[in-house]
Amino acid sequence: MTYKDINKQNWHDFSLNDIKIDYENIVVSLLDASDKLIKIMCKGFIGIHYLGQWDENVVKDINIGNESDILEQTLQIIKVNNGTSYKGGGLRNLNHQWLELQIQLIDGVEIKIPCMEVKIIT
Repeated sequence: MTYKDINKQNWHDFSLNDIKIDYENIVVSLLDASDKLIKIMCKGFIGIHYLGQWDENVVKDINIGNESDILEQTLQIIKVNNGTSYKGGGLRNLNHQWLELQIQLIDGVEIKIPCMEVKIIT
């Protein structure tokens, strides 16, 4: 499933199960109405924005875009923190075509994850 397919998917009434973060990737696990588990992987993530969590985990919508204030802010912070080398555990290219997974919950909370690639995994 491509990111354009993910944008076309009806995500209403899925629920957020968990979010797992490792050095390179973030995996967001969702449950549909029949408790079928779906995992979305954000490969090569460079940040996560998740503010205002209270007691809701029902998804209103999920989209993937390539422009946002969080993505731009994340890239600026990386440039400031790392100078011109941008070297870390490997060599990343900040000129990469970055994507951002955007998950909106029904209470208005938004989860935004800038990354290199987004895909559905099993």
